[in-house]
Amino acid sequence: MVAMAEPHSLVIANWKMHGSRALVQAMLDELLREPQLWSRVEAVFCPPFVFLDQVRQRLRHSTIAWGAQDLSALNGGARTGEVSASMLVDQGCRYVIVGHSERRLQHREDDELIAQKVARALEADMVPVLCVGEDQAERARGLTMEVVERQLQPVLGADAPVVVAYEPVWAVGGSRPATPGEALPVHQHIRSLVQARGGSSHALRVLYGGSVSVDNVEQLRDSGADGFLLGRSSLDAAPFMGLCRKLEELCSISS
Repeated sequence: MVAMAEPHSLVIANWKMHGSRALVQAMLDELLREPQLWSRVEAVFCPPFVFLDQVRQRLRHSTIAWGAQDLSALNGGARTGEVSASMLVDQGCRYVIVGHSERRLQHREDDELIAQKVARALEADMVPVLCVGEDQAERARGLTMEVVERQLQPVLGADAPVVVAYEPVWAVGGSRPATPGEALPVHQHIRSLVQARGGSSHALRVLYGGSVSVDNVEQLRDSGADGFLLGRSSLDAAPFMGLCRKLEELCSISS
């Protein structure tokens, strides 16, 4: 396992299809009242596309980054409803989530399409946040590592900063996250695969996602995760800041 140079955590907030201009403004105003929160916690907000400019305007003078929830596999053209990597860069996006389980399941995105999206993100010097993870049936059949390895292919060998978010499908939006004992072997496997394929392990960050909250973040950090991909726990300022405060404390203890 490759340790980070300094103990700190990356926390990516995936707001999914939630929010309004008023709610986004209220949440960001609340977050920016506590600037000391971010000394050891790197936060990234990924709102719906329609709120990206609002988030950019509010955060551009802060230490908080922002990104997108998806991107097109193509660079432009007659593609109604699509958003290209260059458009996201123009909005100041540094990160982009790719291959989330909801995109794989609800939009039938396959490994080939996801690989194309990762390629577009890397070409645009964005950091892809590649989501990987098995469903309950695959875990029951002992296929977790096989599934993760297949889904990980788009970033293997990439000599650029990448983030891999292990989100077991059975834990997303549920009441039980993976235990450290369940997640740690997967996080280790991800790191070993990147190293074996010649990628820059120092540019790799591995996150955990799936039912993360302030109540279990300390336990989940024992899984060797460099941070977390959050869904519902990132939609309200109070629990989100509580989680980040807890991570800040844990990182300080580790230093």
